[in-house]
Amino acid sequence: MEHIDFLCKLLSMDNIKEGRDYIKNNPKCAAHLVPSIIELRDNMVYRVITGVSGAEIGYNVRHTKEQLEQALSLVLIFIENGEIVKHPDFGLQLIDKYAKDNF
Repeated sequence: MEHIDFLCKLLSMDNIKEGRDYIKNNPKCAAHLVPSIIELRDNMVYRVITGVSGAEIGYNVRHTKEQLEQALSLVLIFIENGEIVKHPDFGLQLIDKYAKDNF
């Protein structure tokens, strides 16, 4: 599922096309939903990427650096309390290129 479609579902928008249009015209409505990607390799958590998805690139959704840092922190707590172990080469990426503070 595309990130933007997932955002529409999280925002209770049943019609994905209308939801996409709404977010494109009102990107602030999704600013509180910060993307984090948990990448698995060899059945272990290999990498976490926070702060970028199609919503930021194509729909101009922006977050504060504080929101990005909090999201990354919450994902790390989720991983630490989960059953899947971290890969020996585990890494973090906080992408702030699309942060409000950079525009």
